[in-house]
Amino acid sequence: MPLPHMVSYAQNGEDVVLRRAFLGQSSGFWVDVGACDPEADSVTHYFSQLGWTGVNVEPDETLHAKLLAARPRDANVRAAIAEDTKERHFYPTGTRGHGTLVYGIAKDRAPSESYSVHAMPLSALIDAHAPEGRTIDFLKIDVEGFEKAVISSGDWKRHRPRIVIVEAVDAEGAPTHEEWEDVLLANNYKPALFDGLNRWYVRGEEPELLEKLKAPANVIDNWTHVSHATLLAEAHRLQTELKKRDEEGCLALRRLRRLFFAR
Repeated sequence: MPLPHMVSYAQNGEDVVLRRAFLGQSSGFWVDVGACDPEADSVTHYFSQLGWTGVNVEPDETLHAKLLAARPRDANVRAAIAEDTKERHFYPTGTRGHGTLVYGIAKDRAPSESYSVHAMPLSALIDAHAPEGRTIDFLKIDVEGFEKAVISSGDWKRHRPRIVIVEAVDAEGAPTHEEWEDVLLANNYKPALFDGLNRWYVRGEEPELLEKLKAPANVIDNWTHVSHATLLAEAHRLQTELKKRDEEGCLALRRLRRLFFAR
């Protein structure tokens, strides 16, 4: 049977692939490091609409405020995820999602004035905000060049997300996974998919998930990106409005004809 139609909010169809992996699962839990906007380009918005909950980490003060307003059921944490608790400088830019903790990247992106953010290891984040014994269905990491620090700060023996998704290319599209992939491989995570932007991994305890992640989002997944869906809805609205105006115009013309010939 074909999959039910879905509207995707993610930048690269990540929520489409995750829907395929977790099809039929009525609830779930995520950890999103670099959550950005609660809806635009969000990997988690689709699942939030289904009633899933999770932990959203975002150092950008404006985006964090939006998460607080839009996701009251989630834990929304304004912090940097790193190997220690030293404060870090965060460099926002004029482009959503391009803020970074890495000055070498920030200086090429016309950063705004930087500010300090609290830091904590990934292991401490999960200990603090994930219920004891709670299965983490997916961990998404999108931190603009800071991926190695995030991954190195995890306790992969105690915390075993079922699926890990990591942005794995730089601004020019060159691969970056060799900087941090060894940590995941050493902790029994299996490479599953490269979608052109992210690399996907499955914990070794669930090899059956590899089959569900063998392809990026595609036509068989029966999905439409929200931008396309919005345009289609607007086109339908305009078509309906024009049809109504045509009908009103025809009715007015008939009335005029009756008035004219009644004389």
